[in-house]
Amino acid sequence: MKKTIVIAGLTVILLGNGYILAQDDQAHSDAGQAVAKKAQTTCPIMGGAVNTNIYADADGKRVYFCCKGCPAEFKKDPAKYINKMEKDGITLDKAPAKDPARKEQPAKPEAVKPEGDEHSGHKGGGAGCCM
Repeated sequence: MKKTIVIAGLTVILLGNGYILAQDDQAHSDAGQAVAKKAQTTCPIMGGAVNTNIYADADGKRVYFCCKGCPAEFKKDPAKYINKMEKDGITLDKAPAKDPARKEQPAKPEAVKPEGDEHSGHKGGGAGCCM
């Protein structure tokens, strides 16, 4: 009888350890899988939908904006906005490597001046980034 109890106890322990190890292996295999990317869809300045033709590159990352006035606000403290987006789980696009043979031309002021009512529908009705 005592022998049966010992065998039953050892069986329970071994089965329990096998179950725990199987769960641990599953957790480790999940850790190796790539985390799903969450693309940037909203402007970090105004919160509107992004226009992929309006962007700024900082710290090797490309950040998109809703209007032409937002990059100037972003450039005041890029790390603040990048950190917040990454904390929110957003995976930013990588900025393309700069070609050292090509000099970057400064933007003309009229190229970044907002035209028309670009802020209709944005939070704050247009106040904030371009005013």
